[in-house]
Order: sequence, then structure tokens, then C-alpha cells
Amino acid sequence: MREHIASKLRPMVKFRSQDDLRPTTGDHDLDPFMQDWVDSEERLKPAAVLVPLVEHHSGLTVLLTKRTDHLHHHAGQISFPGGRVEEDDLDVVDTALRETEEEIGLDRSYIEVSGYLDDYETGTGFRITPVVGFVRQGFDLTVDDFEVAEVFEVPLEFLFDPANHQRHSRDYNGRKRQYYAMPYGEFYIWGASTGTTTSHISDILEDEGMIFGVEVSPRVAREFMDRVVAHRANVIPILEDARFPDRYVSFFGKADIIYCDIAQPDQTEIAIRNCRAHLRNGGGLFHVVKARSIDVSQDPATIFGEEAAKLRGEGLNVRHMVRLEPFDKDHALIYATSE
Repeated sequence: MREHIASKLRPMVKFRSQDDLRPTTGDHDLDPFMQDWVDSEERLKPAAVLVPLVEHHSGLTVLLTKRTDHLHHHAGQISFPGGRVEEDDLDVVDTALRETEEEIGLDRSYIEVSGYLDDYETGTGFRITPVVGFVRQGFDLTVDDFEVAEVFEVPLEFLFDPANHQRHSRDYNGRKRQYYAMPYGEFYIWGASTGTTTSHISDILEDEGMIFGVEVSPRVAREFMDRVVAHRANVIPILEDARFPDRYVSFFGKADIIYCDIAQPDQTEIAIRNCRAHLRNGGGLFHVVKARSIDVSQDPATIFGEEAAKLRGEGLNVRHMVRLEPFDKDHALIYATSE
């Protein structure tokens, strides 16, 4: 299958720049009126995505992301990791690999790029180059929680099956827009395949307390600074990995509340480490458990129970646990105290 797919791709070249000719495929395939949205004389903005084909013994899967609901563009959509070409990128391959590392933490050493699919023009003026790469097993993911809500895999044979392709429409800016969709389990695959919680807490505290926001991604930290910290005097940003709470300390003493909302398999262990280091005696932990980030094959209720048991094993008193449906699927909020 791998050799067959590679033979169908546009071949690799050492340096591939964006062509000036308009792509033959794009949003306008189903909606011709969208061609009028972009000036024909205007050069399209270059972008690239990675189409990650994960190699399993049982066959290939496609790794996809679900974008967070608070983003200004394409919120909640299913997408490939990727983004616009930056000035320092060598080419579109470098863009796709860099964006993949930034969004989901998939190291490029696990990816063997094999070629390209045809460029795609969006109604928003982007020329997207899909870069196809085969991903070997053994990788770990570090998800950018600001942009990515979930990461999941879909069998390639499911996506190849025409029986799973549906055509839908919706009203957009007064016009009926056509698009393809492929429902897969709880995911509705469609679309062109900062600091919200902190700001809410800041508004509640006003001048009565301080918030320390820990973020490991420099890019997300910059957005956090611009969108939240610059407008709220009671928020202090910390650029650090929350897995190592001994690397950051507070001059204000122990914390009354720790809020942990991390899409990582070791999310509860991270919460526990921060409680050990920074939670005062009698303080509270609000821990959002994201079951699919821990184990997609297990029943979420089982995972919630196991994560609560980890907190109890560390001496934390689990007082409440609430499922967050219908707002967040397979999420639960645990409230525990250090007493």
C-alpha cells in the first residue's frame, strides 16, 4: 500500500516554491461563486499541511486534529496539522513539518516525506500544499492546547471508501455553501482538511488575587501575553513546562487554587506534581480530565475513575466529579482538596 500511494503523489524536489498558476482544485469545485472572493490578480498566500499516514501492523491510519472552539478561524473543524508559510521556512515541506511540531509535538524525525497532493485554493485566498508523510511508530505527542482540542486517527481505508463520503450544504454569508463530510464515530470530519479560562478567572478575582499562567509553547505564550496579560494586571505569565513545577516558584507563597486543563496522557500526574509543589494545605484542585487524550480505546467513565483514584492515592480528597457533556465530549471536571 505504501508503494502504491507514493507512486500516485507529485514527486519530491529539493526545493519546491509556490507556483504562480492558480490551483485547479479548491473550494470553488463545489461552489464556483467562491472564485470571485479572491482577486484573480492577487497572489495566493502560501500554506502547507502535513497528511500524516501512521504505519500500524493492521494498516495505515490518517492522523487528524480537532481545532479548539475558541479560535477565530475554523473553530471546531477537523484538520491536518499545518499553516501559512513563514519567512524563515525553507519550503512548503519545512512549513508542514514545523507546524506539525508546533501544533501536536510530532517530531519530524519520525516522518518520512514521500511527495505532494495537488495544491488546493481556499475561498480565503490561501494556496495549500498537502505534504504526504509516512509516520513510524514510537512517537510521543505534545499538543498545543490553544489550537488543538484533540488528536485522533482514522483508518485510511475508511477515508478511501466512497460510501463514507457525504455531500452537505449550509448557509454562509447569504449563500448556500456545499461541502463534503465524513462522519467517523463521534467526529464529524469536514472543512479544509488564547487564554479563555484564565481571562474568566481574572475577571472573577479582580484585585483580590493573582493568577499564574503556565504555558510551554512560545507561540501560544506570545498570544497569551497579547490577548490576556496585556489587559489584566492580576495575571503573571510563566513560560515553562508544567511537568517540571520546581522550575517556577511564587514570591506570593502557596496557591489557593490550581486549575489543570492539559490534553496529555500524563495530565493527572502533571496536576499532582504541581499540587505537591505549589498548593497550600487546604487548597483546591480543579482538574479537567480529557479521556481521549489518555486512551481512546477505553470507556471514558473507567478513565475518570482511574484518574480520580490517582488523586486519592496522593492524599487528595476528591469531593466532586462532573461529566462535561454536552459541552465537552468525554471530559470530566474533578474538584479535590489537599486536606
